[in-house]
Amino acid sequence: MGKPVKITLTVNAAVLYAMNSPVSQTDIDNQCQLADDNNGNSPNNGGIQNFQSNVYDSNFVTWVGETADQGYSISIDQIFNGSQFFSTNPVFGNGGRSGNVRATVNSNITPGALDTYKIYFSIYPPQNGTAKPYGIDPKLQGNS
Repeated sequence: MGKPVKITLTVNAAVLYAMNSPVSQTDIDNQCQLADDNNGNSPNNGGIQNFQSNVYDSNFVTWVGETADQGYSISIDQIFNGSQFFSTNPVFGNGGRSGNVRATVNSNITPGALDTYKIYFSIYPPQNGTAKPYGIDPKLQGNS
């Protein structure tokens, strides 16, 4: 039986925010970590782009952002998926400096199917500074 899954993106916000544009995908990936509450991992130490979360049909997936850098906050802005895992694409967050995204996995996903998707997030600096947007490309695996 499936369960809801929470995916947490942890960002070295101060370091990434301070990088001059354009920031390479490698730089973004190196300043981010993913974890979930369902034993997600990167097979063969494949890095963040190979981080895989097992999600379950008809259950929620929630994406949250966090940082240890004082004054900074992470907003998960949207999830863009290349498959039919969710009924809408993109799935938008609830907005704000600490926004999250919550979506229900479709009931008709193929068990074992993989979806490379994109997490779009923003870093908000201390005070009222301007947010900077970024994106990473992990994977979801469907389960019934």
